[in-house]
Amino acid sequence: MFSLEAFQTNAPKSFVLVKIDYPRNKDLLPAAIHAQNQALRSEYPVQGFPTILLADCEGRPYATTGYEPGGPEKYMTSLAELKKNGEPFATAMKGAADKQGAERAAALEAALASLPAELVESFHLATMQEIVKLDADGKLGLKEKYETKVKEIVEQREIEAAANMLQELIGPHMEAGEGEKALAKIDEVLPEIKKQVPEGGGVEQGK
Repeated sequence: MFSLEAFQTNAPKSFVLVKIDYPRNKDLLPAAIHAQNQALRSEYPVQGFPTILLADCEGRPYATTGYEPGGPEKYMTSLAELKKNGEPFATAMKGAADKQGAERAAALEAALASLPAELVESFHLATMQEIVKLDADGKLGLKEKYETKVKEIVEQREIEAAANMLQELIGPHMEAGEGEKALAKIDEVLPEIKKQVPEGGGVEQGK
């Protein structure tokens, strides 16, 4: 549908369109693009492809969607509704821009509160980490609200990153039926992977 003229003509009137490709065959991409994709995948840890995100001009998602029947006109209507629903988030983030300390923490909290919880947990780790740091004394009650969740997300992402690294290393051997070479590669890299999954997590990590 994204290739249809009705979408190509109307969507850019409201959105800057960005397509990020993650081919299974990494050889199809230049090394620089592959490195860029890895960094983007860390920032936007999507769980499946394709995933469609709507984000503000700073790249902060306020909605996610997928396939919808009905053609490009109906899809544009749906996108417009999602964009309108994201206005409270945009307003709160803009209001936080010139604030510091507790006031900024409260403004950031208002922005996150306008979004679905699953979207916050998936794409707003850096903001949650900042809120925890801004409310270091816990007087706003925000440190208590976010600190445990931040730790859980950081730990899970460290595990997923290590798993992805291991898959990339042994994948070619597995596809070629070279089980012994795959096992040898695991033995070789496992100590290094363990170093990348430290105990704890914490709020200082992330973007």
